[in-house]
Amino acid sequence: DGKLIGYGCDGNHDWLCFNAALIDVLPRIMAVLQQEF
Repeated sequence: DGKLIGYGCDGNHDWLCFNAALIDVLPRIMAVLQQEF
């Protein structure tokens, strides 16, 4: 956990890879934003 590039993709800007990474990170981003405001 904590690495954006994963899911079998090797750093290419692949949308499936990017979406998977975003879905992985999004809850943490939302938690931080909710703490801020």
